[in-house]
Amino acid sequence: MIKELELRSWANDLNPVLFDINIAMSNLHILQHSNSKKFMVNHHDVYLNLWYQQNFILITQLAKLFSDNKNQKRNIIKLCRQYKSEPLDVYINKLLLENKAKTNNVYKSRQEIINSVNELLIEIEYNKTTIEKIIDLRDEVFAHTDPNPKEHIIKIEDLTKLSILANKIYNDLFGKIFDEYNHFQITEKHDLRSIIENC
Repeated sequence: MIKELELRSWANDLNPVLFDINIAMSNLHILQHSNSKKFMVNHHDVYLNLWYQQNFILITQLAKLFSDNKNQKRNIIKLCRQYKSEPLDVYINKLLLENKAKTNNVYKSRQEIINSVNELLIEIEYNKTTIEKIIDLRDEVFAHTDPNPKEHIIKIEDLTKLSILANKIYNDLFGKIFDEYNHFQITEKHDLRSIIENC
């Protein structure tokens, strides 16, 4: 059974992961922007170190979300399976009942949740190649140093797509039940923008 407290605990655990993903994604876009060229030239070693760190954070945290591994206690695919196979506790059912009176985009029934989960799983499958590359990079390059790691090149556009999907999944699996949405992509207070501009 999916319990409200357990679901809120999942949300609390995944929230900082999404926060890291969006800041790292924003920082990679900032570092590759034409305005950062002067910073890259004048502070080359720092620039390369920042680039590596943002990739490290992004790959590690995306792999944490999308890795369908039994050792990964909290991942999106595991939660999707739970939604499809387990009943909802009385407190979640009460929230869904309360949501019926709302006009905004919230779930009003278990069937709506299952329909949404099915759509999300299709999107995850569509991004399977990128997800596999990310997991390989996390396992063979960032988390461990394998002597012969697979060579993967992941375009920033693919990482951006996966980050956007991660935000959507979080807000669909939690926000549409609790009527609480996170705008993780708004990163100005925390990203490298002001530092690069000052340099």
